[in-house]
Formats: sequence, C-alpha cells, structure tokens
Amino acid sequence: MECVENVRIFKPYITKLISHLCVHCRLDEDVNKDTVPGEKEEFGQFRKTVKEVLRDVIFIVGSLEVFGELYSNICKPNLSWNENEACLFVMHAVAPSIRTDESKLLQIAVPVLLSIPPDTHCAVRATTLDLIGELAEWIDNHHDVLDTVLQFILDGLKIQSVASHAAKAVQKVCQKCRKRMAPHFDGLLQIIQSADQLSVSNDAIVGLLKGAAEVLSQLPHDKVTAGMRGLVQLHITPLLELTQNSHLGKAGTSGDPALWMDRLTALFRSCSIELDGGQSHPCQPVVEELWPVIAAVVTTYQSDDKIMERTCRCVRFILRCLGKYSYSILTSLVEIAIQVYKSHHQSCFLYLGSIIVDEFGSDPNYQQGLLFMLVAFAEVSFPLLSGPTGLIDNPDTIDDIFRLCSRFIQHVPEKFLGSPVAPASIQCALAASVLDHRDAFSSVMKFFRDLLTLGKNDDLIEADKMQRQAVVSSFIAEHGPTIMDRLVQGFVTLPTYMLTESTEVLWTFLEQSKEVCMSLLQSSIEKLPVRSTMKVTAEQQTTIILSVSRCDDVNKLYPVVKDLARLYR
Repeated sequence: MECVENVRIFKPYITKLISHLCVHCRLDEDVNKDTVPGEKEEFGQFRKTVKEVLRDVIFIVGSLEVFGELYSNICKPNLSWNENEACLFVMHAVAPSIRTDESKLLQIAVPVLLSIPPDTHCAVRATTLDLIGELAEWIDNHHDVLDTVLQFILDGLKIQSVASHAAKAVQKVCQKCRKRMAPHFDGLLQIIQSADQLSVSNDAIVGLLKGAAEVLSQLPHDKVTAGMRGLVQLHITPLLELTQNSHLGKAGTSGDPALWMDRLTALFRSCSIELDGGQSHPCQPVVEELWPVIAAVVTTYQSDDKIMERTCRCVRFILRCLGKYSYSILTSLVEIAIQVYKSHHQSCFLYLGSIIVDEFGSDPNYQQGLLFMLVAFAEVSFPLLSGPTGLIDNPDTIDDIFRLCSRFIQHVPEKFLGSPVAPASIQCALAASVLDHRDAFSSVMKFFRDLLTLGKNDDLIEADKMQRQAVVSSFIAEHGPTIMDRLVQGFVTLPTYMLTESTEVLWTFLEQSKEVCMSLLQSSIEKLPVRSTMKVTAEQQTTIILSVSRCDDVNKLYPVVKDLARLYR
C-alpha cells in the first residue's frame, strides 16, 4: 500500500522529467540529413546517461503509457525531424519494459514505424532501427510482422550511415527470435558476407555473427555443418592471406589477425548445439578445416602477445563449443601450446591448458598426455617465478598456472599429486600467498582450497574418500604451519578487499581439522611482529582466537579476520 502511495506522489514529477528529457535529447536541427551523430561523442554519452535514468524510473509512470504518449506525438503533423527522433529515442529507451503480450498499441505502432518514407533523415531511421531491436522479444510473440521487420532492417543495411544500427537490430532479432529466424539463415549469411562492403562497424559485425550463431543452433544438424562452414570460410580466406605473407596491418583493420580471431570467438561462443546420445558434433568437420589456419596464425605471429591472447581466447570457445568432440585437434593444439609457451612465456597458453583439462581431464584416455602438458608448462613457469622479482613481474603467470593446477586437482588429483609438479606448485603457492595482486592471489587461494577439500567429493566411494582424506591430513601436517603463517601475514598486510579469499582458506582449514587449525592459528598470531606504536595485548589476541573457534559459518569468520587485521595495521 505504501508503495502504491509513493508511486501516486512521484508520478507527476517523473512524467514531467521524461517530458524535459525528451526535449534535452534533441539533436541539432542543422545536422546533415545523411549523418548519424556518433554515440561516443559528448552528446551521445549524455543520451546514454538519459537512457539509463529512464530505465531506472519508468516503472513509476509505466512504459506503455509513456510509449503511447510519445507515439501520439510522432503522429502529429509538422513535427520537425529532430523532435521526431527525440521521441523515438525515449521510446527506444523504455521499450524493453513493455510486456511481450501487449497486443493493442504496438500492433498499430510497429507497422507505422516500419513504413517511414525513404527520404527520412538518417538519424530518425537509425533510432527507429534501435527501437525495433529493443522490441525483438515482442516481435517474437507477434511473428506476423517478422518478414516486414527484416525487410526494413535490410533496407537500413544498404545505407552507409545507419548500417551499423541495422546490424545491431539484426543481432537482437536473431537472439530473441532465434527459432523463427531459422528459415532466414541463408539470407543472414548473405548479409554477413557483404557486411564489410556495407560499412558496418566491426562491433556490429561481431553482433551479427553472435546472432547468426544463435540461429544456426536452431537448424537441423545436417544443415548446421554447411551453415557453420559458410560463416567460418569468411575468416579462413583473409587469415590464410595474412599468414602466407606474414603481414600485420594496423590494429582493428582487416590486416590485423586479432580482428578475425575476435569474430571467430563471437561465432563459437554463441553457438550451442544440443546433441542426443551417440551423435557427432556437426561443427567438428568445420573446426578440423579451420584448425590448420589457426595453427598457422600461432606459428606466424607467436611473438605478438596481443594476437596470441586473442587466438587462445578463440580456441577456448572452440573447445567449449565442441567439448569432447574437439579431440581431433587436441594433440596438435597441445604440442603448439607447449612449443610457443617455452619460447615466449605467454600465460594465455596456461589458461588454454586449464580449459583443455576441464574438457578432457575426466577421461582416462587423455590424462597421461595432459600430465605431460602440465609438466612442460611447469618446467618453464616455476623457474620464471622463482627469481628475485619473479612473482611481482609475472602475476598473470601465477594466475594462470595455479588455475591450471586447480583444474588438475579437480579432475585428476592422483595424477597431479604423484607428479613432480605438486611439490613445486605448493612451494610457489606459499611464496605467492602474500602477493598484492588480486587475480594472482585469488588463484593461489583457490589452489589451497582445492587441496584441502580433496576428500569431500560426494561421488567418491568411501575407500577413495578415506585415501584422499589421508593425503589432506599429510598435507596439513607438512605444510599447515607455513600456510597458516602466510595466511595470518596476509590478513595484516594485504588490502582488506583481498581478505575474503584468504578467509575462505582459513574456513576450509577449520572444517578439515579444527583442533590443529586453532593451534596453528594461535602460534601464527603470536609470531606477528608488533610495532612500538601498537598496543596489541594478549587479551586481544585471545579474544580473536576464541572468536574464530566459535564461528560456525564462513560469513561469521569474515568480521573476525577484519578485526584481526585492524589490530595490526
């Protein structure tokens, strides 16, 4: 009841606010008819802020009410183009809040919006395209207008200044109407094939590829292969030309391999094929055709960190898309990753290794090969990190090598613990456990938590649980004092926003062996150096230790650790 009363009180003010914002959002009337002002310009940033404000307050007035009033305005005669565009802009801002089952106003308004004259100012056409994109979910529920919508968008793609807006509208329609767009996939492929000639921005092309991949995912499997091949071939040809000539153009242009890798990433990231038991993945043959080209990119540009990072990201989503069906490229992928990492130490290959372990680590057929990969990576990584400034200079390597080790612990702990990598990784983790770098620190703490929870997998039979628990007990006996010393040292020296991760390690420690943990904690706190300006009493230390022992939930432990940190800062 109170909420209803508040809405009644504020509604007239919000109505007036929206009316004024509609005026302030108007473009200059002298803007060239064939020009669309850029969104990154100062006024474009202002309109972006206005859109955010409108979406925050529209519930007070009601999106349909505002949309209806503005639609009435644009139907008035003698309205200037910039007044019309400003109304459309506000309509586009509130459109996502309109119910998808609304069947009166939009049934009238959408056909009118789609019938704007050919000589309309390009800014009006661009904003109308943005509005149609925001109504994509409504269009999915009212698919009788889909063909007209697609024709309107296609007309927009032919106009240079609005082509990017049209491409974004295609993306949103594909995402929200993916099943209904399936019959239009061939037309969508033709649009993407000609996108670079239509002056569509790279961001918009990436959006088109995302939309196409979502539609592709709805096709019958026998058509997915051909569709994916058509999309991938657009990238194979330019990448082959670049690698054959060892050419590297300006960043963000067609001469930059990273641009093509980003597009492939968008494609595979958005493609999700549902498989029934025993079915092969329809994208597998396409990936097998693409892989030699990606391998050539890695070989040609292996010293370029940016291109390697984007290439690894692309391969990551290929692996995620195909899952176990990427086995046919696995051997070659691992060999190239090891070779390039040994030469150039780019940590993106370590991250890629963790994805490989995630996909194949549970399969005994691949475990020995994956262990070989881990050892090869570790032989380069740990010496790199052991130098005088190795930890400080290589936080990305710390982040990614311990992510890789954690994946091994999760999927093949016995192989990991029996390898020479285990003791080296534990020693390096202890050294890095007070490193002031958020991502690296987070991976190290995750590594310790995974080690301490080895025996807690409910899927294990009792004998295996007991065996793993014995390993954890041995690990605590050998390394527990040092781990606790480093945790406590981190509590009082690292930024407070990093304490959550280390507190979770302490909690895991408590769950495993509370009596041992409390004894080690007391010893570590007593070792803390006290500056002359500090007045930390034995009573305060005892209070902290008792508070820790009484915690029965990790959320209760966080404030206790912060209290400890405050005592010694």
